[in-house]
Amino acid sequence: MSDGVLITPRSFAVASSEPLGRLQAAGCEVVQLDRPAGSRVTAEIMAAALRGMAAIIVGIEPLNSAVIEAGDKLRVISKYGVGLDNIAVEAARARGIAIGWTPNANSNAVAELTVGLMFALARRIPLASNRTRAGDFSKVIGVELRGKTLGIIGLGRIGQRVAQAAIGLGLRVIAYDTRSGIAADPIEPVDLDTLYTQADIITLHVPLTGETSRMIGTAALSKMKPSALLINTARGGVVDEPALIAALQSGALGGAGLDVVEGEELIQEEEQFRGLALKPAAVAAEPTSFRGADAIVAVSDEVAAYVASTGIPVERIQTLANGVDTARFRPDADGAAVRAKLKARGRTTSFTPDELLKISPAD
Repeated sequence: MSDGVLITPRSFAVASSEPLGRLQAAGCEVVQLDRPAGSRVTAEIMAAALRGMAAIIVGIEPLNSAVIEAGDKLRVISKYGVGLDNIAVEAARARGIAIGWTPNANSNAVAELTVGLMFALARRIPLASNRTRAGDFSKVIGVELRGKTLGIIGLGRIGQRVAQAAIGLGLRVIAYDTRSGIAADPIEPVDLDTLYTQADIITLHVPLTGETSRMIGTAALSKMKPSALLINTARGGVVDEPALIAALQSGALGGAGLDVVEGEELIQEEEQFRGLALKPAAVAAEPTSFRGADAIVAVSDEVAAYVASTGIPVERIQTLANGVDTARFRPDADGAAVRAKLKARGRTTSFTPDELLKISPAD
């Protein structure tokens, strides 16, 4: 295949066609990897799809060193969102591949969802909604947020926006961050143990690193108040999920609002969270913080602008339909007919999985 721009996030440009138009105006070929919601894109599929691509706009799909090595023409990686934990950064830099991401575009969307989850948990909104839909109009008793203590772990762009909103709602805000001096009055800087023991609500806004992986485990959960509410809109791997589920089921924790789970591509298959979502103590939310229309437009436009600015020469648009395993691309006698279709339709060409199987990686 010729040089192109591979796009893996399903929500790219769904709220506006302008980001796609920006790429087209720059002469970019766009290869969109389409697959059913909840399906998993493996490293093998990514490696095969990346062959011949000059750039990739990537979400949470794996870009490990083997995938990057398979990208023989890869020159640009543009992260659709924040957090580079799914990208082998050193492997990319060793090859001189440029890496861009969007640290600001979705900050407000994530912060707003965090506040929304605070309300949902404190006022038990999902439970009340489910009961009403079932014809049960019995009262659901929640708690008010005003006067409670919010503990923020990670006081970056999102954490600070959450803090501002919480202060406006009358919460006391304490925060832990590895960077000293980042908390400003009225935010109180504290150590982790103090945060765990004092906070009525704990919200996570840290990247997934070796230090933060499963930082909220049995030890941390045991220090929290039995009534405490935990919110995670960062990365699923920051929380030890079996330990969290055990704490919720035993009553050692008051509730959890989750926008992310570990291995979030498979969230629809996480039976443990399906069951958990039905319990009054918990809210198991599907990943939504990034999907507000404003955030999608902003992030799509930023990543498209970054790729377009590199001046990558490209020739066509195609769609890899239904997440077909591109490692199965192979030369075929009918491949010439498919290539003729490609040339005839130009920039708006799309292919069925059967047709894609007839295209050689060299085409």
